[in-house]
Amino acid sequence: MILFETVAAYEAAIKLCEHELAYEDAYTLAKLCAELKPHAEYYITEERKLAELCAKKSENGLAIIADGNRITFESAELREHFETKRAELAMVNFDLGHEPYKIKKPEMIRGAAILALEGFVEFV
Repeated sequence: MILFETVAAYEAAIKLCEHELAYEDAYTLAKLCAELKPHAEYYITEERKLAELCAKKSENGLAIIADGNRITFESAELREHFETKRAELAMVNFDLGHEPYKIKKPEMIRGAAILALEGFVEFV
């Protein structure tokens, strides 16, 4: 698994947990969320640190980040540095240490969730 896939899977699993599911499936998804949460939080924290390092600063020294994700860069070089380092962070490999969890196919699910959960969940 790569770290960026974990972030997408975590977000998809959280959304799927909002639906009523059979107990076993809800429990399995909750367990997956708990496993993925530290990895997703690590990625988000490290990405934010990188953004604050590379972003243009306001008069009070704070990084200029609009809408929580649009970064104003001090220079083209810092933008390139940010993009390179963020790509490296996203591609960090790790192993969950087990096969994908099996849950029953829900009656309704978005295709994006199926794609995001691939490798983490097997719908049966």
